[in-house]
Amino acid sequence: MIENTENNLNEAFTVSYTSGTSGNPKGVVLSNRNFLSAVTNIKFVCNQFELTAEDSYISYLPLAHVFDRLGVHTLLSVGGAVGFFGGVIPEITKDLIILKPTVFVSVPRLLNKVYEKVQAAVEDRPFINRFLFYQGLYTKTHYNKTYGWTNNSMFDSVVFNKAKQRLGGRVRIMITASAPIAPNVLSFLRCVFCCPIVEAYG
Repeated sequence: MIENTENNLNEAFTVSYTSGTSGNPKGVVLSNRNFLSAVTNIKFVCNQFELTAEDSYISYLPLAHVFDRLGVHTLLSVGGAVGFFGGVIPEITKDLIILKPTVFVSVPRLLNKVYEKVQAAVEDRPFINRFLFYQGLYTKTHYNKTYGWTNNSMFDSVVFNKAKQRLGGRVRIMITASAPIAPNVLSFLRCVFCCPIVEAYG
């Protein structure tokens, strides 16, 4: 931490490095006010979901990544629980099953891989499974676009429950940021994971 006494502000600062999406990673000076403002905005955007002390969050993105730190700070600010994954991304499913988070944060780069993996898995299934999947996807996409619904009791239990359980079974909101995500990927994952996905700044 760096303390800035210029102009008697006595404001604490930290240097956070970007992930290098637009080139080499860059050190960015962030103040406590920056963090508090961002946490306040996240809570405002997520207000319709009423984040509470009953919520839990899994931290698996690099802690140097300000996006993950904001997720941790936001959940702690409402008294929620924070769990840290075991350190091996390919085994994160085990951590999700143990922690059963209600809030799941990710970035488009990872969500795009999930999208491709789910699609590939569906294509390997027998015809009847593919038919049910795409019928469920079509139905849920329609109702999501028309009414904002992300749940359908029949298709969720028959078709999409397995995908939901891979996130621990309790995720009720997902947040993506740091880069744009394709609208078709966003719509697809909202249906498959049976929950709203909010786009934050990125």
